[in-house]
This record gives sequence, C-alpha cells and structure tokens, in this order.
Amino acid sequence: TLSSVNRQNNNLLMCPKKIDHHTILKVSKVDELNTTIVITHDIDSAIRIADTIWVLGRDFDAQGHPIPGARIQSTIDLISRGLAWHPDIESSPEFFALTKELKRQFVAL
Repeated sequence: TLSSVNRQNNNLLMCPKKIDHHTILKVSKVDELNTTIVITHDIDSAIRIADTIWVLGRDFDAQGHPIPGARIQSTIDLISRGLAWHPDIESSPEFFALTKELKRQFVAL
C-alpha cells in the first residue's frame, strides 16, 4: 500500500512494499516539479522510469575488505543518452545495452 505524509507543504510518498513501475510513473507525472527517488535492484524498471540512475556500492580497503556503508559509484544520465521518457524503451537496443552495462557494474559492487 502507499502512504503519504505532508510535512510543511512538502509531500512525501513512502512505498514500503514492491510497487510496479506503472504506478511510479503515474505518481511522478502528477506535477512536473515532483522529484521521485526509487531505490531498487530491478534494473529494467529503473531504466524505464528514470532520467538519472545512481549506482550505489561499497568501497574496499587496501586488503580488499568491504568498508561499511555505500556511496554513489557511478551516475548514468539517461537524458543525454536519449533514453529518458520513452514509453516503449524496452524495445530499443540501447535499453538492452544499458541493462548489460549495469549488470556488469553490479558484479563489482
């Protein structure tokens, strides 16, 4: 279920359970000034709904041990790649190429 919080005229929509990308798109289009942040491991859905993807991952110390926490490892600007806001993005070769690129990155995270 969706829950909504209104704090000092700033709307916050929290979705504690899995939600489909169609619903996220619908919510994000309510107002052009909305900012929607989605945290997911679902690469395909992320590409469908995003204009920017931040890939989070761990850093490692000199001995190769993971350092606690995560940070942005890479930023992908889907607007500059011409991949943002396309209703049929799944059918483009660029969609598949970016999916493969992100899956390769995930191995190293």
